[in-house]
Amino acid sequence: MPYKDKNWTIDCHRLMRRRWRYEALKHYSGGKEPKCACCGERRHEFLSFDHIDGGGKLHRIVIGNDGIVAFLRHNNYPPGFRVLCHNCNQAIGFYGYCPHELEREAVGETSVLEKTVTTRKMQLVELYG
Repeated sequence: MPYKDKNWTIDCHRLMRRRWRYEALKHYSGGKEPKCACCGERRHEFLSFDHIDGGGKLHRIVIGNDGIVAFLRHNNYPPGFRVLCHNCNQAIGFYGYCPHELEREAVGETSVLEKTVTTRKMQLVELYG
């Protein structure tokens, strides 16, 4: 019987989690094929959810082990999140900006993240002087 087969159950849950993650990535990519809002990376394995206004560490503590995808689904995909690749997400977390942002500024392109970067830099100045 399938419900007694441990491997079958594990595989079903794995597929379900992947489907839920894809749905959340797609939602925060504007209903289109998921991609990084900064650099355009499209491989799902490299994509992550970013807290636009920061506070991801505190949020992970609050939601516990359920994970971000479960939180997003149960709260009907609230605003305040976006899809970034892990590289862009880590750079913004560590430095307050992404190197792709600097590249776009160097060639004079308008930036999607400009407001976020400016706001984050101002917050860091307020906190640390």
